Amino acid sequence: MNPATGAITELSERVLTGSYGEGMRGGITVGYNFNKYIAIEGTFNYFHSQENLMTRNVSVFEGLNKDAARIESDGHVNAFDFAPSLVFSPGLEKFNPYVRFGFVVPLWGKLIIETEAMRMSRPQGVPLPAGAMVRTEIQRTEEIKPNPTFGFQGRWGSTTMLPAG
Repeated sequence: MNPATGAITELSERVLTGSYGEGMRGGITVGYNFNKYIAIEGTFNYFHSQENLMTRNVSVFEGLNKDAARIESDGHVNAFDFAPSLVFSPGLEKFNPYVRFGFVVPLWGKLIIETEAMRMSRPQGVPLPAGAMVRTEIQRTEEIKPNPTFGFQGRWGSTTMLPAG
């Protein structure tokens, strides 16, 4: 924004960079074989995503290359889920293919959004020296909890028994 003419130059990005799938994931799986054909598994997972840029908007004073206003938001996810599944196999000895079917059930999670904003202004009715402006800064952290959802998972593969010795 040009304070003399009111002309505005605005740069705006409304993007989500990266993926909430990037980050650190850890889990533990327990299982039980009913027989050589059918088994159950239960997996508990924790996930912490990398921080991602969600939005950036900058307004610049023309000719001064100084910010008139700026807002930037970054976010990341923390989550804990449980994934029960059934495993089916033909029960072969040396080469044993299998297939696994299951669900993903979120147990806990939140999206954390951190926003910083700044604005330069000249308030109406406030006596200020010529060219003086007021700078307003805001910082905000939001925690958004997910709605209950269910996902599906599947896998196929094989186990191979190698001869001993």
